[in-house]
Amino acid sequence: MAGPVDSARVVPSGAAPSSTAQAAEPAPAAEPSEESMADQDDAAAEMAESEGGAATLAPPSVGASAGSRRALSAELVQLQRERTETTNLWPWLTVGAGVTAVVVATAVGAAKTFSCDPGCEAPPWVGLVAVVGATVGTAGAIWLVRVDHDIRELELQKRKVETDLQQLDIARLRMQRGTRAAPAVSLHWSF
Repeated sequence: MAGPVDSARVVPSGAAPSSTAQAAEPAPAAEPSEESMADQDDAAAEMAESEGGAATLAPPSVGASAGSRRALSAELVQLQRERTETTNLWPWLTVGAGVTAVVVATAVGAAKTFSCDPGCEAPPWVGLVAVVGATVGTAGAIWLVRVDHDIRELELQKRKVETDLQQLDIARLRMQRGTRAAPAVSLHWSF
C-alpha cells in the first residue's frame, strides 16, 4: 500500500511540469496506470480517515473508483471463501464427544456401584474416562468460542466491504449525475 502522495512532485497529465519538478525527477508518463490511481485513492481515503472520517472525502475519480472497486470485490470474494471454509462443526463434535464420554462414564460408574454388593466399587477406567471427557469437552467449548468469534469477525469485515462497495457506487453515480446535467438552479449570494 502506498503512502500519502507528495503534491509537490505530482504533475497533472497534459500540464507542463515546472522547472523545479524537472530538476528533481523525470517527467511522469502521459497516462497514470489504474494501479497508481487506486494507490492514490487509497492514500486519499487514509488521509480522510485520519482527518475525521470518510464524510470529508471528495468523490473519487471514475478510474480510481474502478480500481478500488476491483480491490474491494476481490477482498469480498476472499472473505466469502474464507467464511465458507470456516466451520464450527468440528468444535461442536468435540464438545459432544466430551459430554458423551462424561455421561457414559458417570452412567457406567453409577450402574456398577449400585448393582453390586456394598464392598464393590466401579471399574478404575470410569474415573479416567470421566476426567478425559470433561477435558475434551472443555477444550471443545474453548475452541467453539474462538471459532464463533472468528466467524463473527469475518461477517463484520464482509459487511464493511459491502458498505464500502455501496459507497463507491453512490459516489460514482453522483459523479455521473453531476457531469451529465448542469444544475437547473444556482443561488448566488452577494453582500
